[in-house]
Amino acid sequence: MKNIIYTLFFFGALASAAQNSAYVSANSLNLREQANTSSKVVYKLAQYDNLAVLDTITTNWLKVSYGQQTGYVYQQYVKKGKAKVYTTTGGRIGAVCKDGTRSSATGRGACSHHGGVSRWIYSEIKKVEIIDE
Repeated sequence: MKNIIYTLFFFGALASAAQNSAYVSANSLNLREQANTSSKVVYKLAQYDNLAVLDTITTNWLKVSYGQQTGYVYQQYVKKGKAKVYTTTGGRIGAVCKDGTRSSATGRGACSHHGGVSRWIYSEIKKVEIIDE
């Protein structure tokens, strides 16, 4: 019961002020034309996409805008705040050889039988900062 009250209070508070910030907490989320799961998907949102909450439609659905798109999302997959994503490059994880093949080697001799290294492949490190608003 506490969860339900908290959810209603949380999104009720979001809707009371104009254009509150929220972000997608799921790996992906459908932005729909109407507030139901059978409605047409107008856009696929990615994790940490920032949204402007325009209104609370029901206890389960929010009306939001994302860029030029406006639609409805299921509120369980949205959290209050703004996500700021930083991407940095980590260490080498392999190479693309000059003949187009790939190698998991990360040092001298990588692609030696394939014409040499065309480019190195580096890992990507994502850091996310959530800003409460």
